[in-house]
Amino acid sequence: MTDYPFLPVLLGSDANVYGMARSFHEAYGLRSLAVSKTIFTATADSKIIDFTLEPDLENPDTFLASLISLKKRYPDKTLLLVPCSDGYMKLLVQFQEELRPYFAFNCPTLENLQRLTLKENFYAVCDEFGFSYPQTLSPLRIIRQCPCKFPSRGSSKRPTRWNTGSAASPGNGRFL
Repeated sequence: MTDYPFLPVLLGSDANVYGMARSFHEAYGLRSLAVSKTIFTATADSKIIDFTLEPDLENPDTFLASLISLKKRYPDKTLLLVPCSDGYMKLLVQFQEELRPYFAFNCPTLENLQRLTLKENFYAVCDEFGFSYPQTLSPLRIIRQCPCKFPSRGSSKRPTRWNTGSAASPGNGRFL
């Protein structure tokens, strides 16, 4: 195994972490370090991942202190920080200035993270830049594309209610 001057530090322990660790292992033949609050099944028996457990990792103060303390354990390595979930990405964006002296990483600005996190916004950005993407249907997207007209608020004189019945008289499952 070649000794590289960097170490992948993966945040989490799910299948995304395993995929990233496997990619680093296949490309460089090295083991990754996963920092997580628990070890999930997807990575539990992995021979290519070492773990640092921090049960309170999602607490912002703990997140920052735990990551900074890693640099003391690996002073001669460039630590490549890879968040493998939305929650860890949000924390990385929040603390990116504090973490830059200790880690190498890329992350979006807070504005771009907020813009890209919701699928509807993500699709709009893809359309804006001409990127292709798989079509995923969300309820809002279905409603917008549906040729039928839905009743608007206040269009009915009486609200629609579901007949749930009572213990004495069970409902018939019809609209009232």
